[in-house]
Amino acid sequence: MERVKLIERVFDKSDRRQIKISLTKKADELKNEYGKVSKEMNEIFYAGFSDDEIIFFENNLRRILVNLEKGSV
Repeated sequence: MERVKLIERVFDKSDRRQIKISLTKKADELKNEYGKVSKEMNEIFYAGFSDDEIIFFENNLRRILVNLEKGSV
């Protein structure tokens, strides 16, 4: 990410052992573009779904993720 200028290292002036990572302007611009694309994709994914159906589906996905994180079957 640093190589493609999305993040940069910022060294602490009082303690050079500490390095902070921050997003670059380029990354910030991509974040805005990602938001637009994500919104468009959600409109495609959920076309024809009611709000209740979307909530039900996303809640089930969260449950699946929890199961995967726990490693349960």
